[in-house]
Amino acid sequence: MLFSTFMEVTTSGKAAVNQEIFESLTDIEKKLAESHVLIKIKGKRGKHVPCLLPSDAKGAMDVLALKRHKLGIHKENPYFFATPTKTNELLPSRLELPKQIY
Repeated sequence: MLFSTFMEVTTSGKAAVNQEIFESLTDIEKKLAESHVLIKIKGKRGKHVPCLLPSDAKGAMDVLALKRHKLGIHKENPYFFATPTKTNELLPSRLELPKQIY
């Protein structure tokens, strides 16, 4: 996920949901979208894929976004889960994230 995508959802307070995407959700997903944050992530072929983010995960991601610079992630790196000291690489989270937390 791009960092700018997450920040757009965070600053607007609610994702500007495309009606076409919302209509493609199942009834259960629509109900979950009321209590979760709906983020549109760009998929492999350029199409947007809906992603429901629980509020507790959003809180944790807010902290990561605020501490981004303290973790050594360059502001030029477009990815939310980025590798520290690299400008364009993804974070191998299962290896790196525990090191950053503890």
